[in-house]
Amino acid sequence: MNLIDAVIVLTYGNKDDKGDYSNAIQIILDGEVKINQDFCFDPNRKLKCGEIVEWQSIIYGALQYIVPNDKGEKNMIPVKPIVKVPDDNKEEVMWDNGYVVGYSKKSGEGKVLWAFGFVPNSLQAKAFGVSLKDSSQVAVVADVNGTVIKQQRGFKHITKGFILPKKPKIKVQGDNSQKAMWHNGFIREYTDKCVLWSFGFKEGSSQAEAYGVFSPDAPRLVWAKTNGHTIKSKN
Repeated sequence: MNLIDAVIVLTYGNKDDKGDYSNAIQIILDGEVKINQDFCFDPNRKLKCGEIVEWQSIIYGALQYIVPNDKGEKNMIPVKPIVKVPDDNKEEVMWDNGYVVGYSKKSGEGKVLWAFGFVPNSLQAKAFGVSLKDSSQVAVVADVNGTVIKQQRGFKHITKGFILPKKPKIKVQGDNSQKAMWHNGFIREYTDKCVLWSFGFKEGSSQAEAYGVFSPDAPRLVWAKTNGHTIKSKN
């Protein structure tokens, strides 16, 4: 396997960036990944086809490495578009918690539908102390690279032509009675047939601090069909 056969996403402060990662990566060749031990906690790992691995990096943020699976399916990892969310705070918490609602039905079209903003009196609004002034979230259609194609308030007519995956019904370890961590589960990536969901707040994260709960096995990754049926789950 060559370097160009893999997908590498480097994030800086929760924002995707295509910057220089040469100091973080030493070798990515023949399925073996070696990360500079000065920067990353998990320097060596042998990967299987289709496996997704994420390292937390001291300096570079988060590094993801995705090995293409041997079925020829393309794993899409959309980049979050940079948009201005009305009534957001200076930390841009409503933008930071924007999530994927769906993706285009036509294979190869590469359009992604995002939602931004906490509606008043929602779990998110109560936890973070910030919300929109009304219940119309910001709906954004973007390509997989984060380039905005269309933006509007509310979702009227904008969902046409998109697959809208249902969230799998799972129990998140450490969740509260309001199921805050389940409700905040989000789509990390997808193929034409299934979706990878992530559940749980890491201890010490901004979400854990805001909601007052965390999951000891976060993130819990769940592959599910678009109808919400769980295929497999791992930590």
